[in-house]
Amino acid sequence: MTRKHYILIGIAVVMALCPSILPSLLPLAIIGALIGVGVVYWALRDVDVEDQRLKSEVKRIEGEIAKRQNGKAGTVYIISNLGSFGPDVFKVGMTRRLVPQDRVDELGDASVPFEFDVHSFMFSEDAVGLEARLHERLAAYRVNKLNARKEFFRVSLDDIERMVQETDPTASFNRTMTAGEYRASQSGIELKNVVQSEAVAEGESDE
Repeated sequence: MTRKHYILIGIAVVMALCPSILPSLLPLAIIGALIGVGVVYWALRDVDVEDQRLKSEVKRIEGEIAKRQNGKAGTVYIISNLGSFGPDVFKVGMTRRLVPQDRVDELGDASVPFEFDVHSFMFSEDAVGLEARLHERLAAYRVNKLNARKEFFRVSLDDIERMVQETDPTASFNRTMTAGEYRASQSGIELKNVVQSEAVAEGESDE
């Protein structure tokens, strides 16, 4: 039950106890009892509605998981890693996970020094086919031309954005390479170099 249910039940209890203090308040007690019964019924109905909503949501998620596991549905992602590969290298892959960002985070955990930036998530009922079409268009830009499982492509930001829009006009595309960890690391290195340079300069001036 929610907080409002408990408050109303508390009021009903107080009203029900009134006759023990003053017998003339019996009608008020009857009204309080009726309110209590009504609140309990109301609370149980709300619980039943919420229970049905949760069951429906669980069923929907289970269906989505089954569809992704047994079919072609999923999300095609386009990500970059400025600090690891430079400004013109993008990974184009596909995941069946309900939260595609989980896959991106997994890729950036240990195999590369910095986290990935996401440029596009494209959900499709045929993500396998969508990924294949993008890979076909990007074939000439493959970094590793011997292993097709290495899904990295050396292509400009403008070109890959154009290919995404032409392949899926409804897809959104983020042009920003945040590269937060990489830029923060570079700033730390630059600050360290400045401090060291100043220390050297001070040491020379003392001589």
